[in-house]
Amino acid sequence: MQGDQVMVRELADTFYSQEEAQAGLDNPTDTYDPVPFHQWVQEQYWTASGIKVEKIVF
Repeated sequence: MQGDQVMVRELADTFYSQEEAQAGLDNPTDTYDPVPFHQWVQEQYWTASGIKVEKIVF
């Protein structure tokens, strides 16, 4: 979060374990810049027609 805004940081690759995903989050070259959730969700309409979402519980 930044202030009172929820921020979304997308991973730039596919990771098959929690450890790999966390390493991706820790390495800024493996992520896209964070954006406020309200902005990110509006952009998903245009870009996510074939997306697969997987929940990772930390």
